[in-house]
Amino acid sequence: PEEIGIKGDPLRIHRKTKSGSELVRDKDVVRPGDTLQLGYVAAGKRYGVIASIDARGTVTLHLPEAPGPAASLERNGERALPHSFELDDSPGFERFVFVRSDSPFGTREVASALGSGRALPSSLSAFTITLTKETP
Repeated sequence: PEEIGIKGDPLRIHRKTKSGSELVRDKDVVRPGDTLQLGYVAAGKRYGVIASIDARGTVTLHLPEAPGPAASLERNGERALPHSFELDDSPGFERFVFVRSDSPFGTREVASALGSGRALPSSLSAFTITLTKETP
């Protein structure tokens, strides 16, 4: 059976450090060039999208990595996405959003809402972590 109870946010972000990695939390400071590994806990939901938007308004899909249907979420604990990535030099902030649902949905509605600042449909639950980017 799937583990439904979770501690903390179902969206997980780890930053690579010299000694391994550290969990990054909402409002933490990051720098251009930091390597981040995204992960999630499905917590009973079947479909999900993880996307980010920066201060320039650029929306990036992380799960799935290409437009289309939401990903089928893997169950039983935290799951890391297959690829880590390096933060670019976009100033201000980087906001990560994990959108989940029991029913299928598409990446287009998530990317459109993020890009325009509109609310997501009420059938979707979203968890957000906003990181402040330090200016070099």
